Amino acid sequence: MTVLAIDTLKLARRLREHAGFTPEHAEAAAEAFADAVAGTALVTKEHLDAKLFELKTELRADLVEVEHHLDAKIAAVETKLESKITAVETKLESRIAVVEVKLAETKVDLLKWIFGAMAAQSALLLSAIKYFGH
Repeated sequence: MTVLAIDTLKLARRLREHAGFTPEHAEAAAEAFADAVAGTALVTKEHLDAKLFELKTELRADLVEVEHHLDAKIAAVETKLESKITAVETKLESRIAVVEVKLAETKVDLLKWIFGAMAAQSALLLSAIKYFGH
C-alpha cells in the first residue's frame, strides 16, 4: 500500500486561483484535506492485482479440494448403489429360479392330467365301440 503525499501549498494555490477561495479558506481546506488523507493508506493497481491473483489462487485450491471431496462422496454412493443393485439381482435370480421350478412342476402335472384324460377317453371310446359295435 502507498501513502499519498499531498502538496498543500500547490492545492491552496489552485483553490485560490481557480475556485476563488480566499487565502485563509484555501490554506484551511488544503490542510484539512491533507490531514484527512494522511491517515488513509491508498492501494495501488499493482497491489490490487497481486491481491486478486492471491485470491484466485486460494479459490482454485478451494475448488480443487471441493472437487476431490465430491469425487470421494460420489465414489462412495456408486459403491453403495452397486452393492444394492447386486443384492437385488441376486434376489431376482433366486425368485426366477423358484418360478422356473414351479413352472416345470406344473408342466409335469399338466402332462399327467392330459395323458390321463386321453387314456380315459380312449378307454371310453374303445368300450363304446365294443359295446355298441357288436
